[in-house]
Amino acid sequence: MDPSTQELSDSSGAPTPASWIEPCDHLQQRAFHKEKDSSNMSDRAPWLKTPLDPKRSHIRVLTLHKGADHDRLRCDLSVVDIDKRPHYEVLSYVWGDASTTEGVVVAGTLFQATKNLADFLRSLRLSGHDRLVWADAICIDQSNEEEKSHQIGLMTEIYRHATDAHVWFGPFNSDAWFLDIAGDKDYKLAFELDASRWGENERHTKSALKYFVEQEGFRPIDGAELAQFSTGCEDDIFTTTLKMLDMMATGVHLYRYPIFSYIEREGGTREYRVNRSWLVVMDCVRWLLQRPWWSRVWTLQEAVLPKVDPIVHAPPYSFRLSRLLGGVQSMIFHNNSICCKWFGAPVTTSNRHETPCNQFDQAMAVFNQRDVLADGEEGTGVPLDLVVSAIQTRKATEVRDYWFGLFGFLPAPWQEMDKSNSELRTTAGLFCQFSKLLYFQCQDLTQLDLARRGRRSQISDLPSWAIDLTSQRHNNDMDLHRWELYNASLGHNFDCELTWTELKTPTLTVNAIRVASVQSVADRILPREYRAGDLLRLVQEWRALYREIVRPPDDDAFWRAVFMDANVQVHWMSRRLQPLATPRLKDIKEWYQAWTRTNDRRDLAYDRKSGGVARGAFHYRAVQRNADKTRFFVTSQSLPGMGPFDMAVGDEVYAMEGCKALVVLRPAVSIRRSEFSVVGLCFVDRWMYGRAAQGRPKWEQLQLV
Repeated sequence: MDPSTQELSDSSGAPTPASWIEPCDHLQQRAFHKEKDSSNMSDRAPWLKTPLDPKRSHIRVLTLHKGADHDRLRCDLSVVDIDKRPHYEVLSYVWGDASTTEGVVVAGTLFQATKNLADFLRSLRLSGHDRLVWADAICIDQSNEEEKSHQIGLMTEIYRHATDAHVWFGPFNSDAWFLDIAGDKDYKLAFELDASRWGENERHTKSALKYFVEQEGFRPIDGAELAQFSTGCEDDIFTTTLKMLDMMATGVHLYRYPIFSYIEREGGTREYRVNRSWLVVMDCVRWLLQRPWWSRVWTLQEAVLPKVDPIVHAPPYSFRLSRLLGGVQSMIFHNNSICCKWFGAPVTTSNRHETPCNQFDQAMAVFNQRDVLADGEEGTGVPLDLVVSAIQTRKATEVRDYWFGLFGFLPAPWQEMDKSNSELRTTAGLFCQFSKLLYFQCQDLTQLDLARRGRRSQISDLPSWAIDLTSQRHNNDMDLHRWELYNASLGHNFDCELTWTELKTPTLTVNAIRVASVQSVADRILPREYRAGDLLRLVQEWRALYREIVRPPDDDAFWRAVFMDANVQVHWMSRRLQPLATPRLKDIKEWYQAWTRTNDRRDLAYDRKSGGVARGAFHYRAVQRNADKTRFFVTSQSLPGMGPFDMAVGDEVYAMEGCKALVVLRPAVSIRRSEFSVVGLCFVDRWMYGRAAQGRPKWEQLQLV
């Protein structure tokens, strides 16, 4: 890729090692040559003088020589053995624009480092003594493919055993920091809100006030505290934000946050006002979470693997990463909990987002993965189901980096098995390998919801059952978790033999029981933008289709399918143990009739959480969630269901060993009748709770391609 047009590189930034690269076309080869040329490494003397033994855990470390702020950066290289636990500090950063560089003297040779790396090194340099650091761009000979292959295999050890770890966010300009994240059409910063939007925000926030004042622990700030808070935001927003993150990390409930201030009126009454400065604090949190560092594949393992708590550098400020992660995690935990159900929007200020905001996803992913590593035994790695969604929200310059960027999360035995395999593997082969490792580790084929299925992919020859790690998903995409609420295979786990030879094959062998074929599919799905009336018309079309095919129609079965057995009287992510009961179906039918008659989508009953003064829209949202993600269909057994958008008449529905939902498969164009491609997961009335696997089930072996 031409450096002049290249987006921010990963902290590896270099071409993938030759042993892992499949033949590429002329344009790709030309891109690799350009990338090598841009590193300006014509003089390799420092690296040739410090050779690394490929049979040992040897790495180079960089001696960052002491100096004053404006002195040229000077370094030396030396070789150390990780097994002897030497002292060194690891750096995590994005390379930045390869066309903007600064000369760094490395053992007498001028090395052209990207400005991001040079600024990082200068920030770390001490005036009184030298410092030992590990920075991949310099410590790995970027022109030596064999060496890069060896060093990537040591990434886990390099980061796990570092004395300290440093993360580069880039400088924080106290006078103009907000300009770095301004202009987002889906998120309005405090300074971007005009009088009308301020008024709208305050109306939304005050609408939740009645829930705040009912809490015994509600503590609005008084006038003096408000003045102090506002002054702190004006004088030093960064320090004020860190203090708020520290407060959040203590686990206090959201109604204890300084969202409201008050003034005393005559008679002892209080007048509550919205603390506008809180929006500025949340804008500063957004600045921290919008740094390019969060967006790259390589930095995920660089943040998670260190045993130490990394130091984040945003000059002139620095702080431990746990302060940011702990504050965000506590806030989101309470936001998703019953205890603080009504306080989330004013605290997270989500009411000023035009679309659902995912700014906290990556911080939550890093927090959860660091937590797992801290509690687990050394060498067990991180469960791959925690890693895959985080990887799929990040970007990489080279597609194979999606595999290498998660390599450090694999259990140590798997890493060793992979490093001992010297065979040439395509990108599709690497992604197949990851997918099978995930299915094997989880013993759960519900993960097929993450698979490529029938979607387009930039990876040629990627099977339908394999996970496309380049597919951009959001961490809060709840599709997979929704399918995990069922028990279609009656607790049977996916079990397969794990051999490194079998991992690279393009087929996945599964055991399954046929349920039915797809007889009819609804013509329409919802457009990207729609109104409540559009959803009502769609449900009416589903009902007409069902009544046309099924004689006599079973109205209860239809509504169980439309709601996918979701009981609106409990949390929508509660486990589903049986089909919807008659009382709930009666409520649904009455609500639907009222919606059809009045165009009022709200529930008929008042919401208990509102104190009986407001009606929610829980029925509507339950239908909406299903219509946004699935299409209505009818099986050959006249049973209604909800399935993937691209399903078609003639597809087959199977209960699959190890999958909590049913699976829609499409017979492959093959001479073998047992070969199928994966279309997606589905719901079929009465078949979601183990009906296919009861008694002595007769599983048949299928090949997924």
